[in-house]
Amino acid sequence: MSKKRKQYSASFKSKVALAALKGDQTTSEIAARFQIHLTMASAWKRELLENASDLFEGNKKSGKQSDEHSTDELYREIGRLTVESARFQIHLTMASAWKRELLENASDLFEGNKKSGKQSDEHSTDELYREIGRLTVERDFLSRKLDQ
Repeated sequence: MSKKRKQYSASFKSKVALAALKGDQTTSEIAARFQIHLTMASAWKRELLENASDLFEGNKKSGKQSDEHSTDELYREIGRLTVESARFQIHLTMASAWKRELLENASDLFEGNKKSGKQSDEHSTDELYREIGRLTVERDFLSRKLDQ
């Protein structure tokens, strides 16, 4: 199984960056104190220094504009998935679920202890046939229940 990356909140990142910026501790000490990797503390400090001037500019985006932007991105993704599902004649949720599954399991492709290609293909084919059989039985059962 792939291990998910830990995602840190903006407030946590700012605490680490401010501690690094203070200069009373080394970056190694700060990383140990916050239980993060050394490079993260350095990167967040650098990002704070690079973007500090943005905090004082008067032409910042308002929260509403930012929400509209993310809403537009969501609509774009929904539209893209709808087009994909229509093109392949599948339900929208299936395309989304398959994409999520692919992203979650992509790291498995790079693991060193994989089976050889032919064995893996045969195994995958057997799994697909099994799943097709299970779904066929389920479909038949449900259609009989609906006919009653």
